[in-house]
Amino acid sequence: MRHNHGAEAMRPIILMIEQHLKLRSLTEEGMLEHAKYPGLREHVLQHDSSDSQLSAVSRRSNRTGNPEELLQYLKSWWIDHVCVDNRLFKEHLLDYFNRQGSVR
Repeated sequence: MRHNHGAEAMRPIILMIEQHLKLRSLTEEGMLEHAKYPGLREHVLQHDSSDSQLSAVSRRSNRTGNPEELLQYLKSWWIDHVCVDNRLFKEHLLDYFNRQGSVR
């Protein structure tokens, strides 16, 4: 970034972030489906919205070579989705896995 190689340096990083978040979402959705989480449909819609937003922010960051908007998006995604939204299914999963004998 300091040597004006922002766009070239960011492309593989952005791709890795997008792939990681997609895999994370699919894994989470599979786990919630298996546990018959009643809020699964809404949660999948949140993932779809997050994917769309990430894609738009990634394209802009990639085009400009400026990571600031992407970093801000990832920070807000972490706080809003991971720290708030995902806590909504915590008790459901704990109950499910306790019933299965998988969590102590």
